[in-house]
Amino acid sequence: MSAVRPLFALRLFASAWPALSIACALACESTDDPKHPVVEGDILLEAADNYQATMDLTIPDIPFDPAAAVTFDWQLAASGNNIRQEPTKPIQKFVLAKYPGPRAAAEQAIENGTVSERALSPIEVNVVPGNTTLTLAEVGAAANYFTAASTTFIVTLSTGTTAGYGVQAVAFLVPTPGEPATTLVIDEGAKNLASFTPKFGATVPIPAVDPGSIGWGSVGVNGLLQPTDAQALKDVNRVILAYFAGRTTADLENQTTFLQLESQANVLYEAAIVHSGPEPTSALELSTLANKADGTAFVGFTERAGTWIFAAMCDACNNPAIVLSVLNPITE
Repeated sequence: MSAVRPLFALRLFASAWPALSIACALACESTDDPKHPVVEGDILLEAADNYQATMDLTIPDIPFDPAAAVTFDWQLAASGNNIRQEPTKPIQKFVLAKYPGPRAAAEQAIENGTVSERALSPIEVNVVPGNTTLTLAEVGAAANYFTAASTTFIVTLSTGTTAGYGVQAVAFLVPTPGEPATTLVIDEGAKNLASFTPKFGATVPIPAVDPGSIGWGSVGVNGLLQPTDAQALKDVNRVILAYFAGRTTADLENQTTFLQLESQANVLYEAAIVHSGPEPTSALELSTLANKADGTAFVGFTERAGTWIFAAMCDACNNPAIVLSVLNPITE
């Protein structure tokens, strides 16, 4: 499933997994109207219930002479695979930024989602549809942009017009006076740039019949172990409930499978989340979920010979699943 808010929030995947647990509230706020989102929930997810994963990202170095008339060329990336080894979407945003630190620190910051907190002097260029090249002059970065010491220069290519979202390719520029290459090729699909290892923990028990509501406002951290504050919770625009017939959590921990959980579900329910007040909506009555295939309402966990997953999603984020938990329907 298959991200985030500030510039350069390169939340390409999720990162690192504790065991999952559940806290059932004894005195939760609810509502008599099942179509009105509740404030907390009958079942409250906590930090230990959220997913995590480990990621190892390999970012290429591209030497260039800042004083030369160089051209960025991403034709191969645009026609191949993106950083996740999935088909690349159209490139709409080119961003160049400085990270005040060595290369290794910048790569780690991208992996753990903290690069946005330190990235400086971003230059954003909206890409003309279909274009796969930009000159340094068109980017607008003069030679003195690259003179800062102990600095890593990061280029990202993204789909959409909001920097940091939908990253398709990323590279480090290495200022090298006298470097003869004047075409800087970004070929994201040439090798496996990202290794993503998800790991589920214990499942969350939930009544199979009349499960009530689930609240995710107390989770506190996303899969990158970054805080999910009120703004992060307001980024959640829908929730899904997915069923995978005959599959165990171990089956779903495969990298390729995990990144395509939503499309691989045998049954998929979803509901939009609307934040109508100053506080984020962070819980939902499960009875308001609708089957994505035929629109029928969710009536309980009638299927039990497989795996159920609940997720609170931010479709504008690079890590869309802000919260993702495995549910264990039980009969009381």
